[in-house]
Amino acid sequence: MNPNDHRPEGSAEPMKTFCHSFDEAYPAKIVDFHGWALPIQYDGILAEHAWTRSKCGMFNVSHMGRFRISGPHSADFLDELITGSVRKVANGQALYTLLCDPSGGILDDIIIYKHRSDDYFVVVNAAMRDADWAWMQEHIADRSIAMIDQSGALAQIALQGPLAEAVLQDYTDVELEGLRYFHHTHGTVLGAETLIAATGYTGEDGFELYLPTADALAVWSRLAADERVQPCGLGARDVLRMEAGLRLYGQDMDRTRTPLEAGLSWTVAKDKAQPFIGQAHVLPTDRPERFVGLTLEGRQAPRTGYPILDRNTGAVIGQVTSGGYAPSLSHSIAMGYVQKQALDAEWAVSIRGKALAAERTKLPFLNHVTRR
Repeated sequence: MNPNDHRPEGSAEPMKTFCHSFDEAYPAKIVDFHGWALPIQYDGILAEHAWTRSKCGMFNVSHMGRFRISGPHSADFLDELITGSVRKVANGQALYTLLCDPSGGILDDIIIYKHRSDDYFVVVNAAMRDADWAWMQEHIADRSIAMIDQSGALAQIALQGPLAEAVLQDYTDVELEGLRYFHHTHGTVLGAETLIAATGYTGEDGFELYLPTADALAVWSRLAADERVQPCGLGARDVLRMEAGLRLYGQDMDRTRTPLEAGLSWTVAKDKAQPFIGQAHVLPTDRPERFVGLTLEGRQAPRTGYPILDRNTGAVIGQVTSGGYAPSLSHSIAMGYVQKQALDAEWAVSIRGKALAAERTKLPFLNHVTRR
């Protein structure tokens, strides 16, 4: 296990990933992100954003949590916890889904990689890793299930952008052309045993690599030396995911929101063999707010917490949860919650006391580029 995998109790020192020595030497601008020392940028947010949209951006996302769940009752166990259904996906496929509490509030959004009907790999948000682990452990009961926290043993590297396949193909023994979107396989990358998944968080084509932490720095450094690849930080990742209309847990959704209210009702499987925790409260339509996209003219950036207004009356009708300037679109964008009765009103966002007109925009702002 990585000795920096958990922050020592009482310590203010952030945890470090395999890449910390590389980040310091680069040098990257490093911040404390949910208790992890991670780069906000290497060569600039706009430059890294543009590189990912045109070539291949590389992201270290090893702060995420990674669990292995196996055993003959694994499918029943997971389907009791998630809004989707692992029974409805094939071996070698991935599932984006939600954990809900008994009231239907979202505990976390996760990805489950199905190896077999009795073997799964689960990726959870970094800030929710300990809580998710405890929630799952609480619900195992007496079932034959083995849970292993592989967060320290495995690193997670994302290659994203139109050149991601060409880049990775030069370093792996897996034929990538046949690997479809939200599917995964096993192979080697620069000699390291790797789970290669056609997933990501940018709206671009690309891959996420799960490989032993002991091999990760050598793989990262070799990929970073490729002229087609640019190391990217949290800043570019945030702008890219907003353009793609992708939610950030703890900001765009949390346990005060249901999947329907967060615009994620499509994650709820129909006709599941068994109900999941919170199911009875997930889909009722009496929630007072809805998750929306907004487009603003110019570069003034709406930020988390900024009020959304009725443009005609000035009344506060909602709040921005994510927002910023979208370089791919040459104007600002935002996501947030608006009261149901105000969905047909004309909107504005209050930015430093000035009401700027905002138009409701269907998500995503930028169409996703996905594999076959």
